[in-house]
Amino acid sequence: MPIGQYVFSDYLPLIVSAGISQEAITIPPWLTLLNDNLQYLLDLNRYDSDLTYINKVPGQFIPINDEAVSTRLMIGKKEVIKIQSWGVNCLLTQGNTCPDNRAAFMLLPGYVAPRATAWVRFDPRTPSLQSIGTTTAPMKLELAGKWHCSGNPKCVFDVTESANVIYRSAANPGFQQVLKPASIMNVPNGYQTYYQTLDSYYPDNYNDVDNPARARLGMALDDFVEGH
Repeated sequence: MPIGQYVFSDYLPLIVSAGISQEAITIPPWLTLLNDNLQYLLDLNRYDSDLTYINKVPGQFIPINDEAVSTRLMIGKKEVIKIQSWGVNCLLTQGNTCPDNRAAFMLLPGYVAPRATAWVRFDPRTPSLQSIGTTTAPMKLELAGKWHCSGNPKCVFDVTESANVIYRSAANPGFQQVLKPASIMNVPNGYQTYYQTLDSYYPDNYNDVDNPARARLGMALDDFVEGH
């Protein structure tokens, strides 16, 4: 689509010459700058799509503050409008109005938003350690749900109650930490994680039907959302 009287086909002779010429050609600096802005615009749109997906399908990710995601979405959309305006002015003036804006580009992550692992359901009928998974980087452990005791629907424990969470070093299995559970916990890199139900009698315990006791590991989204 032409912008004013300037169309992409105007560049074709230069591109063809670059492909067949044995001599180096000089590309105007503003074209390099224009290309960098185009790539930045594509990255911004990818980032916008990722943040929008996180907002729409939060269940696939370790929880993060919704306000933080919404704020970055708003900032990113404003940046897109600014870069589009910059590009139009640059093309319409054929390179005469193309200030170097690259130092002001937003920080953007160069990777896909990390999903959490699948949920692992616990069996409250056993005192044995129940494996959740092993961390491959500093990760978050998310606990959710509840279980019932004594065969009584009114006897209810949240997954963070009457239980232990155990971190065991994968490199040194003799080293472990026994912790009080919380809904979100930080786990160092290289640790096997376990859950243990604590009770005096286990056989008549059972998981909540609608909201069973469970856990999963995942990367924190904070760095991704902030563009790191």
